[in-house]
Amino acid sequence: MQNQRGSIHAIIIGLLTLGFIGTVGFIFWQNFMVADGSQNVKQTSITKDTKKETTVAKKTYCATFEKVCFDYPQDWTIEQVGEPSGDVKDAFTITDPDNVIVLAFQSGIGAHDGFCCGPTPEGPATVLSAVKVPDFGEVAHGVSNKDPTDNVYVSEVVTTSVKGEYPDPSQPIVNSVIKGYVPQIVLHNASDLSTPQTVTRTMGSILMDSHISGKYAQAYDDDKTDHGSFLFGTVTFGIESDPKVYDSFDKAKAQLKSPSFQQAKEILLSARYK
Repeated sequence: MQNQRGSIHAIIIGLLTLGFIGTVGFIFWQNFMVADGSQNVKQTSITKDTKKETTVAKKTYCATFEKVCFDYPQDWTIEQVGEPSGDVKDAFTITDPDNVIVLAFQSGIGAHDGFCCGPTPEGPATVLSAVKVPDFGEVAHGVSNKDPTDNVYVSEVVTTSVKGEYPDPSQPIVNSVIKGYVPQIVLHNASDLSTPQTVTRTMGSILMDSHISGKYAQAYDDDKTDHGSFLFGTVTFGIESDPKVYDSFDKAKAQLKSPSFQQAKEILLSARYK
C-alpha cells in the first residue's frame, strides 16, 4: 500500500514538473522569440518605407535649340528665362523644391575673352571632385574655353568671392581680398577643372571657362555656321544669380554633400545630346 502511494506521488510530481517546464518554455517563446521576430519585421518595414521615401521619379527635358537633354527629379522646377534674343537662344533654370539650388542653362553664346574695364582680381578655386559625363561624348574645342579637354566633366568646386583694391581702373591691383566662399557645380570641358586641385582664376570663379562648344544653337542670327557655346551649372554668364557666400571654406564644402547638391550633380551627369 505504501509502495502504491509512493508511485502515485512520483507520478504527480513528474506531471507537475513537466507542466512547470512547459509553462516556462511557453513564456520564454512568447516573450523572447516572438518579440524578436516582430521587431525584425518592424525594422524591415521601416527600411522599406525609407527607401520608398527617398526614391523620386524623374522627368526628361531637352533644350529647344541646343538639343541637350537631361533627367531631373519631378519635384524640381524648370522655368524659362525670357525669349531668345541676340546670341542667347536657350535660357532656363532648374530649381530644387527648397529654392536653394538653381542650375541655369544658356546656349548660343558667342566668344567671351574675359572681363572688361580695367584690372580684375584673382583668387583660388578648389576642385573637390570631377566626374566624366558618361553619355555626352567628345566636344569640339571652342574659342570661349581656355585650354579645353576632349571630354565633358561635372565638377564640384569651391570658388571665392574676391574683391580687388586698386587706385583707379588704369592702375594695377594693389591687393586682393577674399570676401567668402561659394559652393559651385558645373558641366564643363575645362582642363584645369577636370581634376581635383586648387587653381588661380580671374575673380576666383569658374564663370568664364565653363563654356562648352555647342552643336546646334546659333551664336549669331546672321551667321548660320556659328553654333556658339553653352553653359550648364550653378553659375552662368548672362543670367542673374545671387549665390550664397559662406564665411569659411569648410562651410561651403559641406554644402556640396547636401541632398540638393547631389541631386543637381546627378542632373548634370545625365546630360547628353538628343
